[in-house]
Amino acid sequence: MIDTGSGEDAFVMPEGWRRVRHARRDRGDVPGAPGLVADAVEGARALVDAVRDDIEVVLGLPGTEGGIAEAARAHLGGEANPLGAAAIAYITAPLNEMSEFSEPPPDRLFIDALVAEHGIAFAARAWTEWAGIYADNPACIRATGLPVRLGTERRRAELRAMTLRRHRTDELHCDWWLTRESGRALRGRLAAAPEDVYAEAVALVGDVRDHPLQKAVAAYLLPTREEWVEDLWARPGEIRLGHLPGWLPLCALGRPHQPAELGLPLGFECRRDVVATLLDGVGVDAVVRLLIEALDGPYMTGTDRTRTLLGFFPPLPGTRRCGPSSSGSTGPRSCPPCWPPPAASPCGRCGCCRSRRSRGRPSCCPRTSAPTPASRRRSRPASRPSGGRGSGRSSTRTRASRRRRTCRRC
Repeated sequence: MIDTGSGEDAFVMPEGWRRVRHARRDRGDVPGAPGLVADAVEGARALVDAVRDDIEVVLGLPGTEGGIAEAARAHLGGEANPLGAAAIAYITAPLNEMSEFSEPPPDRLFIDALVAEHGIAFAARAWTEWAGIYADNPACIRATGLPVRLGTERRRAELRAMTLRRHRTDELHCDWWLTRESGRALRGRLAAAPEDVYAEAVALVGDVRDHPLQKAVAAYLLPTREEWVEDLWARPGEIRLGHLPGWLPLCALGRPHQPAELGLPLGFECRRDVVATLLDGVGVDAVVRLLIEALDGPYMTGTDRTRTLLGFFPPLPGTRRCGPSSSGSTGPRSCPPCWPPPAASPCGRCGCCRSRRSRGRPSCCPRTSAPTPASRRRSRPASRPSGGRGSGRSSTRTRASRRRRTCRRC
């Protein structure tokens, strides 16, 4: 659904949007597989070797579940094990006091190392296994799951006291490993993979869709499995969608009716990569509805957010004509708020004008540029002398509060 329609209704996705979308295998213009982190395998091995003794300590603690420890030791011994690979990576990064600002970031480094050494299907299985385990780390003081670089003996002792366990069904811990950068790269490789590799990944990932977070990860990585996508909302309450990173379920959608079924607003995910992926998956009409809802939602807390959201409208068909401009011309306009027409708007008004927080509109918007007919102009009261409480400043604020909240033509 990247390029659709013809004539005025044609939609051609801007090149900048194409580059950042989370690729789908079942759409046209599938990009090539992204490049791997340079020397990822050697870098990951060096990190593991540097803390090998500490890893053995963690795996031997009573709090670490036996099945996870056994899989990790098997992987360390040379027997490829996706669960063991995920467990080793999970504890190696904090033991090396890495952070999300490390170069390369630990999430990309370890996943790319698995892709390079064991293949794409193995890495997809390991990423899904990762969603089923959790590290209880007493040294962690941030939501990312990575410690602050202190390097003290006390911190070292706390790191060596971390344990690995299975995720409980009522938990949704989204740690440092679950990032849109690592997910987009792995999904892009799956989208560009040969048929046999993709089928292998589907089989491997399908065997570990147990925890709610694993189901969300599987639906994101392999969005062609529509039954996995629809499983996200099939049993209300099982997967707490509001506790997931918004890009994870939103980028899994592939049918126009699915955003309404999912029931998740764009919220803080009004970002170029998510919007471009939704356009690729569910189409223009469904995305425009989500954008209009977001414009009137509680997440538009500032001018910059509103301006960013409004910037998505001009390239979309149906948002380009806004009626005659203030100069009298009848050519195409770039005013996003007047789509959909007033009759199709949820409140009977145009989309942007029903938001009390909608600022930063382009100058073409009739609300800000169209002249007021003479028959509807209000006579302005004589301005009071400046200074003091009776200055004209308060009357200006009063006039501003009386402005219409709809476009002149709506």
